[in-house]
Amino acid sequence: MNAGPGLVLAEHLILDTVGVFS
Repeated sequence: MNAGPGLVLAEHLILDTVGVFS
């Protein structure tokens, strides 16, 4: 998967947010 750095960071932020709020 050749995703841009922005998408990768966004995915990590989303996963971190879900982990914190769930």
